Amino acid sequence: MFSQSIPKNIARPFWRCLTAPALLLILLTAILLGPPSSLGQTNKGISKTSSETAPGDPRTALVIGNADYESAPLRNPVNDAREIAKTLRGLGFSVQLLEDASQKQMKRAIDRFGEQLRDGGVGLFYYSGQNGADEK
Repeated sequence: MFSQSIPKNIARPFWRCLTAPALLLILLTAILLGPPSSLGQTNKGISKTSSETAPGDPRTALVIGNADYESAPLRNPVNDAREIAKTLRGLGFSVQLLEDASQKQMKRAIDRFGEQLRDGGVGLFYYSGQNGADEK
């Protein structure tokens, strides 16, 4: 119907061309810069009165990149995970990076990550790889 009449040579929207790491960096930048009012726009009577986390609270990240699958090895997940870990460290996060981890290793790391967050702070989890089609 309508979708069939659209020429196939029309460029995809720019957001469909972005990779997961690029989207994560855009999101982190937006979070760190704050609301648009901090960029020179008026606040329209809205102000922030409290925060769930204080500026000194710990920032913890668990970053996993799995590429070594028997059925279909992937090229980018480990490289993406390394870049995300590097960026997060630069933003003050304490990062645990796992590369080509087994399911057992991932479960242990996720448990430790959860324990670290019980006392508060900011937590960020990043996974790059397949959805579990191959169990390691």
